[in-house]
Amino acid sequence: MKTSNLIRKAVTYTIGLTLIICMAFMAGCKKENSIAAALATKADAAEAPVDTFMKAPEIGVDHNGFVTLANCPFSDDHLRVEVNEEGSSIQIFYDDKEMQTVTDEDGLVAPRGDECPVYFLDANFDGYTDMFVGPGESRTYSTLLLWDTSAKEFKRVGKLGEPSLQNFTIHPETKMVYEGGSNSWCNVSYSKSTWENGQLKCLEELTVITDPKEYAANGVKNQYTLRTADGKDIKSTEQASELPGQWRDLLD
Repeated sequence: MKTSNLIRKAVTYTIGLTLIICMAFMAGCKKENSIAAALATKADAAEAPVDTFMKAPEIGVDHNGFVTLANCPFSDDHLRVEVNEEGSSIQIFYDDKEMQTVTDEDGLVAPRGDECPVYFLDANFDGYTDMFVGPGESRTYSTLLLWDTSAKEFKRVGKLGEPSLQNFTIHPETKMVYEGGSNSWCNVSYSKSTWENGQLKCLEELTVITDPKEYAANGVKNQYTLRTADGKDIKSTEQASELPGQWRDLLD
């Protein structure tokens, strides 16, 4: 009889001890999961853009991965831009509240009033909305305004005519910027640039001379001449299809 009681007590004690161990283990797992979740939330918050209200619009790329102004929206759910009649000043509104004025003293150059298109895009690949003011056509000055997350305002890229911003095109995958246009009836030039400290840094230049009689006058031997920014030859050819990578796709 005594032996049976001792056995029952031992079994009861063992079961109780097992339950306590299981409960402690489950509590530990729950705590670890909570800590992991908290760390994940903190990491997500660290990676999330601060100025989510200025999030860039989603723009589809063409079959070669490029985005041109023609692909960019000319309206925004929150931002609105008004250009004065002289094209010397623009007012930027957010939800109909004025947030900034940019004038010709700030380097603004734009066509007059209603003739001035405004495009919204992520020009420098940082995830925030930038604005291209002007048509971006050959021999017509335009202005590129980048959103500065630190200053909480738009800032102009470059100065009058530099960069040219003609035929402004971006390649989001490689984060490269292409621009260029006609210099004369037979001379078209393009540049390939990257972003450096909020400004465009030219890496390569492509010269296209359509008249063979003008090759010598322009210092080239073929229709297509690709050089580095400091003038070193990369490729000289009569066929655009023989140009490297994205240059070939750009002229496709």
